[in-house]
Amino acid sequence: MIKPTARTLAAPFSPWRVFASRRNRPYQVIAGSQAVVAAFATDALFVPFLLVLGANPAFVTFIGLLPVLGSAAQAFMPTALRRTDGNLRRITVALIAATETRGLWFAAVAVAVALRLVPDGVAVALIALIVLVANSGALVAEANLFSWLAIVLPEEERRRVTPKMMGMTAGASALLLLPAGVALDEAGSTVAAWLYAALFAAAFLASLPLLRAVARLPSPGRVSIPRAETVPAPAPTLRSFVRASTWNAVGVGLTPYLGVFAVAVLGMSPGFAVVLSGVWALASLAASAVVGAVLAQVSSARLLRASYALRGVGMLLCLAAFPGNDAAAPVLLAAVTVSAIGYQATVLAQTERLFRLAAGPALVAAQANMTARNAAAFTAAGLVLSGATVLADAIGFPVWAGMFLASAVPRFVAARGTKVPARWRTTSPASLSAPATAASAA
Repeated sequence: MIKPTARTLAAPFSPWRVFASRRNRPYQVIAGSQAVVAAFATDALFVPFLLVLGANPAFVTFIGLLPVLGSAAQAFMPTALRRTDGNLRRITVALIAATETRGLWFAAVAVAVALRLVPDGVAVALIALIVLVANSGALVAEANLFSWLAIVLPEEERRRVTPKMMGMTAGASALLLLPAGVALDEAGSTVAAWLYAALFAAAFLASLPLLRAVARLPSPGRVSIPRAETVPAPAPTLRSFVRASTWNAVGVGLTPYLGVFAVAVLGMSPGFAVVLSGVWALASLAASAVVGAVLAQVSSARLLRASYALRGVGMLLCLAAFPGNDAAAPVLLAAVTVSAIGYQATVLAQTERLFRLAAGPALVAAQANMTARNAAAFTAAGLVLSGATVLADAIGFPVWAGMFLASAVPRFVAARGTKVPARWRTTSPASLSAPATAASAA
């Protein structure tokens, strides 16, 4: 048996040491700032805040759909670029300034609630408005930012940098959410309102260095987007990728909140829901570290197929967490772990896959098309989920079981529809002579 050495054990972490160098400082700042915003200005925080305000779980589920619904505005990016003479930089900086600072508006609502300046119903309406406008725009801004990086960075460097940026954002936000969830669970109602305000304010403060770092990135120049009628049809590989991502979006839209299921159906304590969040955070951290380190060298298509299937397995595991099963709690913890690993791998591999199949202006157009399709699929499925959540209050576990099964099936369809190369190892970008070759090696 070969005995592992310190060098071989440290090998998976060597790409992170390279990313941690001074020359990557702007990307580190962007990823770190986005981690705080992702932790404290997304559904990870505004969903429990809405529940504290007394919002109906079905309505909360609907509000959770709004960012993805609004992200369909990405479909208008090619038109916006044509009208601004291809000024991707100006559009992206403006979107980040307007949307990534949304923590300030969330914090203002939380302060108003803590001071009893507005009734809970008004606060719920204000949160819904912020989510629809700011969180939706933030998704478009993030997509534009990664398109910008794909344009200004050489392919080999982009493969090293962007997966690790996304991995750092996911991992750091997971670490931030764990203590925040415990603190919120222990706090009384009065203290919790002020704690929500403080966490939302932290997201706003983190957005300031993000905006500064993005504004200082090298300019992508004028990004010329040809009109649709002059663009050749997308390659079959790109079309099948978009179809698979759409099926995955259907599965995501049909995925219920496991914390709500644990409390409402299994009779677990709110503290157990926090434990679920903590396990998700730890699994996400591990997955983002490993996947972010190896993604530049492996087939993004193979990793994507595996991640889709893993998320389907995670939902099927939930079927075993039925009322009366003494092992329901560990089964649910296992399901959360598998789902978290699959989620992080999907986020990283899906973005990387798109970058390897399209470049420059073609990337912006492909991203707009995929985002619009995914938003429509996610929203339609999410509306079905909202209706099922209402039925679940009266019927119970059978409806939840139907939701878990309905969420799993599209993931397996997506996995089956993902075309993969013969090998896991991808060709080194430095040895590729043309973009088309890079796409075929993906």
